[in-house]
Amino acid sequence: MMRRTPMQRTGFKRTDGPRHISEVFADMATEAAPIKASPAFRLAQPVQGISHQAHKLEPLRSEAYRRYVASFPCFRCGLAGSSQCAHANKGKGMGMKVCDRRTFPLCFPCHADFDQTRGMTRDQRRALEDKYVSLMQEIARRDRRPEFKEEI
Repeated sequence: MMRRTPMQRTGFKRTDGPRHISEVFADMATEAAPIKASPAFRLAQPVQGISHQAHKLEPLRSEAYRRYVASFPCFRCGLAGSSQCAHANKGKGMGMKVCDRRTFPLCFPCHADFDQTRGMTRDQRRALEDKYVSLMQEIARRDRRPEFKEEI
């Protein structure tokens, strides 16, 4: 609904104050204090001759392996023919996926429940996750999948 009468002004008058923040602090001293670095906050120096980097396997990204995993029936309910390749949630960050070696097959409803931890605690989900991942890796090794060739 449109207003038929114009809005009236309040009794307060506008003040002609400073237009910019620099005008507010113009009379204050602008002398910069010297910055001293505290010895407690020194940068760490690397130790000579010692490497701190651990050797990690490059994360596997293989569509062929994900399709292989999805070809199995759901590990949670046993439904065949509609499985998806579910990534483990343990060891990942926000917006990141873990390595494709840490996957297992779940149908769509189980995958949604699993990712949102419905009907279980986080510890129960992680225990199931580890169980399903080890079972899938065992099957893949038995089938001599090339994704597990470089492991010792």
